[in-house]
Amino acid sequence: MQKDMHYYGTYAIARAAGILPEAAQIIASASQFVDDNAVKEVINFSDNASLYSRPTAHKCENIKNTDDDDQRVVWVPFHFLPGGEGSTFEEKIKCIKDSEIANKMVANHINKTDKKFYIALLGVTAHVYADTFSHYGFSGLSSDINNINIPTIELAPDSSNFFDETITKVKAGTAEILSGFLGHGGVATYPDWPFLEWEFDYENGEKNSRKNLDTFMEGSKALHNMFRTACELHSDLYQGSHRSFEQIEASLKDILSFNGDEEERIENWKEKFQDDSANFTETKEVILEYLGDKWNAERKAMDDNSHSSIVENSPLFNFYKAASYHRHYVLRDLLPDHGIVVS
Repeated sequence: MQKDMHYYGTYAIARAAGILPEAAQIIASASQFVDDNAVKEVINFSDNASLYSRPTAHKCENIKNTDDDDQRVVWVPFHFLPGGEGSTFEEKIKCIKDSEIANKMVANHINKTDKKFYIALLGVTAHVYADTFSHYGFSGLSSDINNINIPTIELAPDSSNFFDETITKVKAGTAEILSGFLGHGGVATYPDWPFLEWEFDYENGEKNSRKNLDTFMEGSKALHNMFRTACELHSDLYQGSHRSFEQIEASLKDILSFNGDEEERIENWKEKFQDDSANFTETKEVILEYLGDKWNAERKAMDDNSHSSIVENSPLFNFYKAASYHRHYVLRDLLPDHGIVVS
């Protein structure tokens, strides 16, 4: 999924579930920041304290994408949560939509209401959980399992010229796809476009057809359920009223059906959310701005002239703590409990 869903969709669903605007903003920002936190850095403070910033993603062109060790601590826990099915290691690490492992992760994280980074953790959880509804069928490690028979990729007839041109590039081998069959690189970003209907064959001959709208709707309902549970467990998040999923279902389907590139889809989210008929909130309101750019600016401003006390109550530090907690839980507890030792 891309920013239109990880930030704007997550924000809208959180608000509909009854989460207060400022909390929804942090949750959605943390969700998108999982994709935008791509810097590994050590910040040394004036009092001799240090902050280690660990990435939760890499840009497509980054050589780290082909580093097996890095794939294991970035792509696997944050973007391609293993589903645990099958008998071999490669089968077990394949991401599965709404898997038992994913549900155990959600159950664990939403119950950590005593953590100061709880709201940020909800955002990290939302990102990882939502990605299982688009990244399913692929692995976060370079693997033949991800090997796609490129010429078999076909889009539905009503695809726009933009996407026809993109698929031509993929078939010609000129698209910017990830090396070593990492994730869904072989099918570019097709799993991330909510309106797309398409099909492809794996190299092993297995056929796969997808209606992204259906799985995005399933993912939206799963997020709504998660946020409703969070409101029940942590009453300070709850504004006192909410919308059922059935009340927002038609609006969600309309928004997710919109055919456009990422920026056009974002603008559509902004426009439709504040329309009274969308029914996400009781009264008309706008989607609050994404905080990730401020968090990155905050990190860049930290140097050896800064005192470590500036991070103690920082939203950025809460994200780092949430990401660190999630990474450790998934790699050291959750996956090993299912016979999967990744790192």
